Amino acid sequence: MKQAISVSIGKKATFSMSRVSRIGVIAEDTTDYHAIRILTQRIIGAHQIGFRSKNANGCTKIRSKSATWAIDLKRRGCDMLLIVHDQDDRNYDDLKAELNTKLKSSPIPNYYVCIPVEEIEAWFLADGAAVKKALGLKRAPKIKGFPETIKSPKEFLHSQIAHCSDNEIYFSPAQNQLIAEHVNIDTLISRCPSFRDFHTFVSSHDYR
Repeated sequence: MKQAISVSIGKKATFSMSRVSRIGVIAEDTTDYHAIRILTQRIIGAHQIGFRSKNANGCTKIRSKSATWAIDLKRRGCDMLLIVHDQDDRNYDDLKAELNTKLKSSPIPNYYVCIPVEEIEAWFLADGAAVKKALGLKRAPKIKGFPETIKSPKEFLHSQIAHCSDNEIYFSPAQNQLIAEHVNIDTLISRCPSFRDFHTFVSSHDYR
């Protein structure tokens, strides 16, 4: 199992408290986009912020197309950019450095590279009660320690959902959106270092 890691904020200090009216999100697929959008909205609170997305249909295109997509999202009025890329089996620091290099000439300089460890499903494993409520399970999954140390969290979450529903409910990635609406933000901050840094970046801005 991996050890829980601490991740750096990147450009947070430079662009702290800048005003944001529209957020662009580059994500692997629509399910990741909607989960990030919901979590971001919950962090921001009751501000009327617009979102625009580019869904890569795979992480490879995020690495090859992110700079081009940043230009398009700037044209669409975005003044903040969130790039969401699963860590999977890659080295965290190398992946983050690669994506930051790709975006060094981004027309949206206020950006953040978010790398859930290993996948965004690890964040949801932090709050079994939210998973139970969101999906109507009979029991709540019980995950001890740091969820980001779990190998293949997506598959592990699937198995927990099946177990806690006595195999009556089968997980689909679209249910990430439901879980994101219920998960406790403070619990994610305390149990998932990559979410904690994401939260710090998002909450450091002024929204209009």
